[in-house]
Amino acid sequence: MKKPKLIHIIPSLDRGGAERFVVDLCNELSKTNEVYLISLFDNSEDSFVSEISENVQLISLGKKPGFDLKATLKLSRIINKIRPQVVNTHISALEYLIPHLLFSFKKKSVKFFHTVHNEADKETVNQAIFNLRKVLFKLKLIIPITISKTMRRSFEEVYKLLGYDKQVDNGRPYRPFNITVRDAIITKYGSTGQPLFVNVARIDTQKNQLNLVLAFKDERLKKSNAVLLLIGDIRNEALYNAILTAIEGESNIYLLGGVSNVEDYLAASNAFILPSIYEGMPISLIEALSHGSFPICSPVGGISDMIDDGINGFLTAGTSVEDITNSVIRYLNYDDKEMIKENAKKSYHDRYAIETTGLNYLKAYGL
Repeated sequence: MKKPKLIHIIPSLDRGGAERFVVDLCNELSKTNEVYLISLFDNSEDSFVSEISENVQLISLGKKPGFDLKATLKLSRIINKIRPQVVNTHISALEYLIPHLLFSFKKKSVKFFHTVHNEADKETVNQAIFNLRKVLFKLKLIIPITISKTMRRSFEEVYKLLGYDKQVDNGRPYRPFNITVRDAIITKYGSTGQPLFVNVARIDTQKNQLNLVLAFKDERLKKSNAVLLLIGDIRNEALYNAILTAIEGESNIYLLGGVSNVEDYLAASNAFILPSIYEGMPISLIEALSHGSFPICSPVGGISDMIDDGINGFLTAGTSVEDITNSVIRYLNYDDKEMIKENAKKSYHDRYAIETTGLNYLKAYGL
């Protein structure tokens, strides 16, 4: 019996949460299916290309900046040649599928899906694209996949389409940490028993790192010897420069940039902190849960579905400097941290392991 053919399409494999998830999902699905991962842009060495399974066939279209008609036509030809059972787009790749939907005569046996990785009103860049997507969803030419219960509600409220989506939680494979590296991180940043907080997110306005840094400049946190490590690639130069200015002269805040061994830092940390202004279902939070790093997060997007305040983490009151500071102080004064950490690991194994997500995607596909 032939394996089902699945195509996933994403703009690029640059380091980000959605890109991380798509690689993980394709790797998992390739265990039982013939999987093709199409990247519209070519990818640099500093991307997730090296983490793609040998069972996944990667195709890069070499798209040029801006709208590239050649890439669109090339994509259609590839789909016609592969003849998959399922095509699943991600982020802004959906629009490159439209000519194929309109003009291909070989698409009748193909099911088309689009994963909505963020709050629905944050996913589209302009009203025209939003209107176009709504028509495609309403006609059921493309079935949307939402990544949490809150994201489903967001989709329904924004698009005014109830019952059109499939809801599948994100997932992440467990990545074992290196004990020697973990211990070296603890020695370097928390050797005197200093509580170590880790933020894993690209440097971007959405992730709210400037307020996070300002919170850790609060004298109450400095007296507790709390240390903050910021881990993530730079997406917003102006914000990055503002953070550099804010941490000048501070001895408890470190800007580390992107790293390839996030799991070692999460294992070394006392707590994971993510005070985002908006979110879908952050992959970094799933990683934190898997390592039992105590989550402290803002109650936005899918995070509120993942964190039960006081059970498997803390939810901040909001995203302001004061909200973040108060939640860190709450953590510092909290007695039963180990219970929270154990519950965090349990929630990962129960809901967010990539094996579960892969099975649920196949169910959504009808395979």
